[in-house]
Amino acid sequence: MLILRTIANALILSAVASISWAEDVCTGLTASAIKSSEIALPTRGATVVTGLILSTGKDDLAQSDVCHIQGIIYSVSDAPDIHFEAAFPSSWNGRALMLGGGGYNGVIPDVLHSPFGEVGPGGVVESPLQRGYVVFASDSGHQASGKTLDRFVDGEFLQYEEALSNYAGDALKKTKDAVYYLLSRYYGKEPAYLYFRGGSNGGREALVFIQRWPTEIDGAIALYPFWNAVTAARTFGLQARALAKSDAYFTDEQMTLVYESSVATCDLLDGVEDGVISNVRACAFDPGMLLCDKKRVDGCLNNSQLEVFQVFATDAFYPEMQGDAAMYPGFEVFGGADLRPWLVGRQAPSSAVTPQMPLMFHYWDQLVRMAIAADPSFDTLSLDPRYPDELSERLHSVARIIEARETDLSEFANSGGKLIIYHGLADAVLSPGATALFWERMTKTMGEDEVSQFAQYYEVPGLGHGLGAFIPVWDELSFLERWVEEGIRPTDVVVLDLHPEGNGRQRPLCEYPSWPRYEGAGNPNLASSFRCTSK
Repeated sequence: MLILRTIANALILSAVASISWAEDVCTGLTASAIKSSEIALPTRGATVVTGLILSTGKDDLAQSDVCHIQGIIYSVSDAPDIHFEAAFPSSWNGRALMLGGGGYNGVIPDVLHSPFGEVGPGGVVESPLQRGYVVFASDSGHQASGKTLDRFVDGEFLQYEEALSNYAGDALKKTKDAVYYLLSRYYGKEPAYLYFRGGSNGGREALVFIQRWPTEIDGAIALYPFWNAVTAARTFGLQARALAKSDAYFTDEQMTLVYESSVATCDLLDGVEDGVISNVRACAFDPGMLLCDKKRVDGCLNNSQLEVFQVFATDAFYPEMQGDAAMYPGFEVFGGADLRPWLVGRQAPSSAVTPQMPLMFHYWDQLVRMAIAADPSFDTLSLDPRYPDELSERLHSVARIIEARETDLSEFANSGGKLIIYHGLADAVLSPGATALFWERMTKTMGEDEVSQFAQYYEVPGLGHGLGAFIPVWDELSFLERWVEEGIRPTDVVVLDLHPEGNGRQRPLCEYPSWPRYEGAGNPNLASSFRCTSK
């Protein structure tokens, strides 16, 4: 089946690759109406607001002509509409890439300068648009203003059930259908292949698309996926309650102390001192050594602060939940996960919520106020996330809507779909243990042999939530393409570190549960000096 589909789609690719588009074809799409019947899920149709040709040299697009589409998909209720954008290159390769968002979305990802435009181990990694991909995305059904909260944690839209469903996943399908309608008008054909890439909430969206519309997508890259979003948000609530206690919030110096002390203790467990803890599971750093006492009075932690770190590090349990949803794995804050990017310069959580409070608390706060309690004045800190009592039923209902819990991906796999997941071991926003939990559930459901035929999961030492001591870049889209279109499974993947102090070092990307160990000889900046091991 894969060979036949490859041959058929190769004909489509060759047919469209040489087409050149005039400006009036793009601008002619402006004000085009898309009937609701063209979109599978309920809408009142859609409209193209603008269609504008961007030429070579403008915005460094590296395309002779790019038709930039902006449109609106109308809601059927009083919920906000979905705003979307698409970039149609004149030199189209017959493929399309949908981009996922972050947090609560509310912002359209940049379709003109989308990911991969970096220097990787093999040289410059071109962006999808430069390669000839159609690239498209939406704001998932609301427009965050950023006036009172960071745009990515503005959850006011959650008051509307349709907007909640759009955020949960409906907007993905609605946007895809609208863009495909325009693609058919513009090129005369639909894409031969559809891929998806997203991180954090965008990683959740990748899994949602695969689970709900498995035969409509060919491949996906899910970075640190927020698949169990509501369970994670409850854990944010636990962290916020701990941070809100008197004398519990940290200074920059205290967070630096914990981070640097844990790295100093466990760095060499992978055979090389490089500022990265690769063998995280063997790290046994004792934070008690940092407690303030008569012998240690500078740069120390009080008991309340140590308890907060323990809340981050410890698995959180929710008694009224069932199965894996009853637990959220702890963070590696004693094994290289750095809290500073997310807590420094902010205020301790309080009932009088301010924009300066931690972003993770805002996500939980907005979820509770707008979607669960349905009361914008509700005191979120008064709610114990472990015992939601009268709000329990609604909490479970929202979790069922948002979370990507399905682990039987057989229909996606049987249709030829491929999935690449990776998560940083130093992530202090979403626990890498949560992604490992999803992976283990999937392998238990489907079997390891079956999963290995269509999915790969990598854990990346030193990588945080998009930041960290090690920031990997590699031509992941090309690996996914070859796997989907040629049946070549990614092997011996090498990533380049983009950290300013990384000095161009490389590492092998190791499949879960293995990690890179220095062989004891050779240049530690070369991937060839490391071996993936699980021991």
